[in-house]
Amino acid sequence: MQMEALPLINKFHLSEDIDGSLFPKGVPWVRYHGIYKELHINLVWTGKDSILGVDSIGTVSASLVTYASIQALKPDLIINAGTAGGFKVSVWEWKGHNHVKLSLLD
Repeated sequence: MQMEALPLINKFHLSEDIDGSLFPKGVPWVRYHGIYKELHINLVWTGKDSILGVDSIGTVSASLVTYASIQALKPDLIINAGTAGGFKVSVWEWKGHNHVKLSLLD
């Protein structure tokens, strides 16, 4: 899941939340954050299992991290980019504004 998030992290120059104080102690959840064109962006993913080292996936992990993120961040908008395989990011400029297109990978 981190690989799917990297294009967005790089495009919007997001920084990882190092101290991890936003979420309960012991959870593997990871938050990246930043400001892009006056918008506060928070990208949260479920992290890796501490024992097996694999991505923490599934509906339970996703719903828990989403609930905790809503409680902690109080967002105006949530975009669930869970794609079960990844996506490709295309960025183009039209009428002086950057637009982002997310395309599912085959």
